[in-house]
Amino acid sequence: MTKYKIADVKAEILYGFHPVYEALRAGRRTFHEIYISKQTHTKRIERIRSAAGRKNIPLKEASPAKLETIGGAVSHQGVMARVTAYPLADTDDLLENVLSGARSPFLLLLDHIVDPHNLGAIIRTALCAGVDSVIIPKDRSASPTPAVSRISSGALEYMRVAQVNNMVRFVKTLKDQGCVDCGPGSKRRALHLSCGFNRCNRPCCRGRGKRNPTAGQKKL
Repeated sequence: MTKYKIADVKAEILYGFHPVYEALRAGRRTFHEIYISKQTHTKRIERIRSAAGRKNIPLKEASPAKLETIGGAVSHQGVMARVTAYPLADTDDLLENVLSGARSPFLLLLDHIVDPHNLGAIIRTALCAGVDSVIIPKDRSASPTPAVSRISSGALEYMRVAQVNNMVRFVKTLKDQGCVDCGPGSKRRALHLSCGFNRCNRPCCRGRGKRNPTAGQKKL
């Protein structure tokens, strides 16, 4: 079973239907309370009401002005939730899964992805593609915030995300454990195409980084 650690003891405000509803379904966060706009009466909101009721989570109706006070001027779609911080995956546990998993894991390593919109979009696609875990550096990277959950349409609530101090060192550790490096670049692109993620019988890690306009592309 995967262990998780809380990145911050402070509560976060999730906003938007998909982040709130998917967080309810995923069950990885503790919900303190859910705020619903008095002016929003849709079937989707009723789904949140029902899910919250089954989990005995307090529901509070609020005016649009109150919602803006709670979460700021964000696209909340009439619903917000005060929840515990995103549960980061433990890297030691992740490495243990690489070694002892029943199937080969598919890891996505992201370096210098500083825009939360980009991180959210990548995580949404990664979940659909069957990625098991996303690894990001602690510095020079967007964090798994409510904004990322919103952009990912709630996919963040299911994805295991881990932070590492040194991405290059972590890549070396993965290689030492037998992972296939399918990173960007001409030679690695050939490896990507030849191994085939669905057919590869070895643990696979896919790298992605941001091009620095003043320097060469960072290679993982």
